[in-house]
Amino acid sequence: MKVNKLIKIIGAVLIIVIITMGVFAYLLRSLISSDAIKQYLLPVAEEYIGRKINVEDIKISIFSGITVKGVSVAEKAGEKNSAGGEKFITFGTVDIRYNLWKLLKRELVLQSIYFSQPKINIIRNSDGTYNFSDIIERIDKKGESDKSTKGKGKGPEGEKNKNINFSINKIIFKGGFVRFIDKKTKPDGSLKSELADINLTLRGKSFSEPVDVLMQGMLEDVKGGGKGIPIALKGNVDFKARGFHLDGELKGIKPASFSDYVGTSLTDFISVKDISADFPFTALADDYEKEIKISSAPKISGSSGTFTPSVTATLKDIKNTPRYLMDISVKNTSLPLLISFLSADSRKKLDGVEIKSGTIDGVFNVNGSSEEESKVSYNGDVKLRAVKGLISDYPGLPLDIEGSALINSKGITFIANPLKLAGSDFEIKGTSVSQDKGMQNIILDIKSPFLNIDNIIKGMAKNDVKRKDKGKQHNGNKGKSAGKKDSAGGKEPLNIEANLKASSVQYNNVKFNDLKSNMKYTGGRLLVDALQFRLNDGTVSGSADVDLSNDEPSYTGKADIEKGGVADIIKILSPDFKGSIEGTITGNAAVSGSGAKWEKIKDKLQGEGKIIFGNITVSNIKAIDKVADFLKLDELKKIQFKDGDVKFKIDDGEVKYDELKLTGDSIKVKSDGDVGFDKSLDCRIELKVSPALSSKILKNNDFVSLLQDDSGWVAVPLKLKGTTDSPNVGFSSKAVNKTIIEKGKNLLKEKLFKLFNKNSSSNFYSSSDSES
Repeated sequence: MKVNKLIKIIGAVLIIVIITMGVFAYLLRSLISSDAIKQYLLPVAEEYIGRKINVEDIKISIFSGITVKGVSVAEKAGEKNSAGGEKFITFGTVDIRYNLWKLLKRELVLQSIYFSQPKINIIRNSDGTYNFSDIIERIDKKGESDKSTKGKGKGPEGEKNKNINFSINKIIFKGGFVRFIDKKTKPDGSLKSELADINLTLRGKSFSEPVDVLMQGMLEDVKGGGKGIPIALKGNVDFKARGFHLDGELKGIKPASFSDYVGTSLTDFISVKDISADFPFTALADDYEKEIKISSAPKISGSSGTFTPSVTATLKDIKNTPRYLMDISVKNTSLPLLISFLSADSRKKLDGVEIKSGTIDGVFNVNGSSEEESKVSYNGDVKLRAVKGLISDYPGLPLDIEGSALINSKGITFIANPLKLAGSDFEIKGTSVSQDKGMQNIILDIKSPFLNIDNIIKGMAKNDVKRKDKGKQHNGNKGKSAGKKDSAGGKEPLNIEANLKASSVQYNNVKFNDLKSNMKYTGGRLLVDALQFRLNDGTVSGSADVDLSNDEPSYTGKADIEKGGVADIIKILSPDFKGSIEGTITGNAAVSGSGAKWEKIKDKLQGEGKIIFGNITVSNIKAIDKVADFLKLDELKKIQFKDGDVKFKIDDGEVKYDELKLTGDSIKVKSDGDVGFDKSLDCRIELKVSPALSSKILKNNDFVSLLQDDSGWVAVPLKLKGTTDSPNVGFSSKAVNKTIIEKGKNLLKEKLFKLFNKNSSSNFYSSSDSES
């Protein structure tokens, strides 16, 4: 009895379960049938986003879920994507897993949605909008409408919300791609990039709350092709507030592939051709349409090495005209390495200097937009430490620099202190400012406690052969680069103004003090104004105008000397001069000419001037020693003059002088003639010797007595020929004859006069006697 009762109870339970399951299955199939989905869900979704949605096939499993094949979302009516199609998004399949128990309560809780092979075409239009902007706008409006109608009557939307609630816990995208076409930057649509092989997972209770994001993919360069760039991403996204916090990394990114996105302001400055980078980053946004903040420490690699700057960036106004604020900092980074990353045009600005070692600390700020190149601005603060280098054409000129620079969009303000060049120390302050038409204005303030020009010249001479070889190459291209023309054919767009001060200077082993000069270079022309320095107790001042726009420079110059030391001036102007001249000179000179080397300079040099001598002592000069030997008068080998003056002209490769006058206690000189730059001599000299010395000349030259005046001074006419190294001295026969004849005439006149006077007196007395 008991057994039968138990069987009845079990049977009843089974019947109830079967009936319940049947009812449940019936209800479930009626709720989620294929027709129901197409009839209800697709129109709701289409209404929600304002786009046509197509589905090829739907398979429903009551317990496992729904599989949808061939899903596509159309582009906005009348528009096409980059491939010419009309589909905004397509999916190979969409697998949906739901919660049955929640569904019975008319709550559609989707445990997961799995999208396979998604293909998404994102287009930024020429007006800055996107091909999904209308969807976002529509969703935003509906959100506002839902808020306004919440709790008010029934209405269509209110009725739907009452009938069924949606929530999604996890979304997965697998395979496929997201393609981005930027028609605002390039209207023809040729600027593309693509994220392929996507593996994206979104996890969360609801899209009204932040969801976790995990993604991997391959960033392809549609423009250039080639190997893709792996990208990984994780974090969370708040779709409701449009915020996110994401950590990610791009590996092996090639900046050259994306140069079109950053514009020419960056690529003109940095070489992106052979650079690759690993780019770990963190991205944050409270509202990604308003502002996104990114921080990174990218590992940037090139042919010369690797460095890791610190980068922070803020992107603003993403929806309309995106702008960026970027901070880049480097610390204790190799300067030669950074230079290797500069573009060819940027490296040209360093032509002439070869940096061997040194480090740089710097912070750079960039503000702008790739869409508005003219509005891009930047600034930076840089410090250079222990920089060592060479002047490229002169490896014998070592260069050491410690300095700093402030950089902005218009120019650079820099300080080099100290800058050591071939044993000379400099403190250089300057600014470099870019102006319209590419013109660069550089203003320099240069100070040096000791400027050793001798060491600089020695360093330049060490590489003279190399410079000659370069000169041959330059001459081979003569006319192509003459005058350093810019691309437009004009003069080099560079202006330089420099103010130079040196406390002490050494040149040709002569030291002088308080060198000051103002210089200006523009359009291939160098103007030197207010040049001045102290030489012993005297001063030298001058100016020059040098045209450097051609292969052979041309120039004009003026100089004034006030009581300058003769010996030092001779060493400065002619270091090979043999002999000794002591004393001071005051005078002026003006010269003009052309040529870069002495062989050409001497043929084109022209000029004139006047010199006044003071307390001159002359000794050990071959030409004068030769005169002393010729006259057998050793006192001429060292002569002292109280004063004197001379006028001269420079032309045809020689110095032509006249009216040279030198006055001493025992020697007086008058001279005129020519001294050639080839050392040739053609001089006429009248040497006047005092009575104390004339007796020595009379002993050896009897006829010289005929040249003696009444006061006992002897005027000896001489001619000087040959060269400064091998002079020839002789009497000027023409002058001697003229003097003797003139003196003979005077003697004859004197004797005739005396004789005439004597005869006249005798005749007078005779006549008187006769008459008486």
